[in-house]
This record gives sequence, structure tokens and C-alpha cells, in this order.
Amino acid sequence: MLTDISENLWWSWQLDARELFHRIDRRLWEATRHNAVQFLRQVSPDRLEEHAQDPISLERYETARRCTAHCRSIPAASACSPATIARKRPTSVSR
Repeated sequence: MLTDISENLWWSWQLDARELFHRIDRRLWEATRHNAVQFLRQVSPDRLEEHAQDPISLERYETARRCTAHCRSIPAASACSPATIARKRPTSVSR
């Protein structure tokens, strides 16, 4: 859920997570000063539903969800530094 992502500060280091919130409602994201918790309290359910059908938003959500799960599985908070998360980030290979 987006709430799980918003309540873990690692998202602020992750472009995919920040872009996920930004993509849902750019004006609200700016108005809440990039505060994911406040953003989710104020965003329209219709906007959330619209983006739940959007392939790009779904891809970003899935990446953020995997990273959140990874961070929660590591005992040391320092293991969820931006550099560590970047190394664990899934990549796609084009051939």
C-alpha cells in the first residue's frame, strides 16, 4: 500500500517512489512540500483509482513496494542507505 511506502523515509531517496507520488497529483505533491503522509491524507480517491490502472504508476509502485519490503527485512537501518538501495534496485535489460 502507498501508506506503507509513505511511512518509511527511504522513499525520499528513491526517484521511483518520489515520482510515484508526483505522478498521481503534481500540484498536491508540491502543495504538501513532498510530504508523502500529508499527500495521502489529501489526495482524491479518484486520482488514486486512475493511477491504479496506469502501467507506469503500477511499475513505480511495484519497485517502491519491493524496496520497502527489502528495507524492512534488514536489521540495521544503515543498510537502507541510498547507496545500498540503489544496488538492490531491480534493473531491466534490453536486448
